[in-house]
Amino acid sequence: MTALAGELDAPDQDHDGPSTATEHRLAAAWAEVLGIPKHQIGRRDHFFNMGGTSLSVVRLAITLDRVVSLKDVTDHPILADLAALIEGRSAIDPGGSAPADPPTRSLAGTPGSPLRSRELARFARSSF
Repeated sequence: MTALAGELDAPDQDHDGPSTATEHRLAAAWAEVLGIPKHQIGRRDHFFNMGGTSLSVVRLAITLDRVVSLKDVTDHPILADLAALIEGRSAIDPGGSAPADPPTRSLAGTPGSPLRSRELARFARSSF
């Protein structure tokens, strides 16, 4: 029993931190949304096992300027897998920056009043 207790208290030696720029950006966003330190997030960690919920996925999507969707995170909840999906789409460059000019969208109920997705993201962040 003592040996087992020692193993449980030992730091996880198999914990690989993020390795690519996209993984680092995702880990930082996960940390912000989930309220945990970034250094505790590894590339094989599962978003929902770390405390994520459907609401936190929405917050994650907003934090990442809509680079990911609810479906993306539910289909690829492992940090490294989600990063590979993003990189495969070329939605962000290897340096980790988002597209410079996101598309313009209109809000339902306000025809003719376009709102940039970055402005909507700022609004949504301030609402939480």
